[in-house]
Amino acid sequence: MTIGRPHRFWGTSLAALAAGSLTAAALAADSAVVSGGSGAEDEADKRAASNALITAAAGGLPIILSVPHGGRAALPGVPARAGEGASRFNPKSDSNTDILAEKLADALERQLGKRPYVVIARFHRKYLDVNRRPEDAYESGAAKATYDVYHGAIAAASKEVTARWGRGIVLDIHGQGSMTGVVFRGTQKGKTVAHLLKRSGREAVSGETSLVGQNLKQGFNVAPPLCSS
Repeated sequence: MTIGRPHRFWGTSLAALAAGSLTAAALAADSAVVSGGSGAEDEADKRAASNALITAAAGGLPIILSVPHGGRAALPGVPARAGEGASRFNPKSDSNTDILAEKLADALERQLGKRPYVVIARFHRKYLDVNRRPEDAYESGAAKATYDVYHGAIAAASKEVTARWGRGIVLDIHGQGSMTGVVFRGTQKGKTVAHLLKRSGREAVSGETSLVGQNLKQGFNVAPPLCSS
């Protein structure tokens, strides 16, 4: 996903980015109120507890690494989803994508001297799928706070990147088991890279100088092929 301007993620509010880092207090204060609570302090406590299950770190590059399906932890008070009526229901995790993103962040720091922004879900996908719209993401209302904090963290990082650099890129890290040893590029048929296509054309997305093109030069197998949509 390319960033062209501040924007909302599926209706969640923009969270604050305070003192150069994403904090539990900032995310808790700026997130939408959870219904059914007994007061503002209780709601803030719920938000902070949700944030404990999410790694959200500010960076020094216009790159955001998001990992929605690499978590292993249970969500307190939230049962596993049954998937009834949910679109594209999948309760399985993307194994070790959290570790992959952390190693990628480390590698970027070694090469460029600064780290990317990182947002990682530490909870298992069977309880909450933050890569879906709310109606398909959770079945228990107790999971809403964590959903909002995760998207608030990405929105806050997007807002900060836009303010500092004018544009940036979100790399949403997933796993796949259908083709071993292949790096897949997914752009929803160009929708998530619309700004990049408009600014730099197809070469920037799937040409030899693109990210996947550089992967290919380093010996990785990539799909779809270069210069495809």
